[in-house]
Amino acid sequence: MRFEDRVDLIVQKVAKYNPVTEKKESVEKILSNIPCNSSALSRERVLAEFGEAYKDITVVRFNHELDVIPTHALLRDRRYRVADVRTYRHKTSIYLHEELLNEN
Repeated sequence: MRFEDRVDLIVQKVAKYNPVTEKKESVEKILSNIPCNSSALSRERVLAEFGEAYKDITVVRFNHELDVIPTHALLRDRRYRVADVRTYRHKTSIYLHEELLNEN
């Protein structure tokens, strides 16, 4: 199977207190340029899987199991939030929901 797309996976860890800066800082780990196949999920399938028909869900499929569970993904210069991760034998599927950014 040929993988047409590339995705960057982001794993956000719980914010920890830094005594030097006296602030809580979140740590992000980025896994770059991972080959995958992506496709949009139909409205009927979104309603059956998530209970909401008005979400735009994109499915990203990998040909291997992932070591980590990502919280966000960057696909085609858009940032997505991970809605669900499903691991099968030797494969992983990630269901993504696009985040809309405020540009004020």
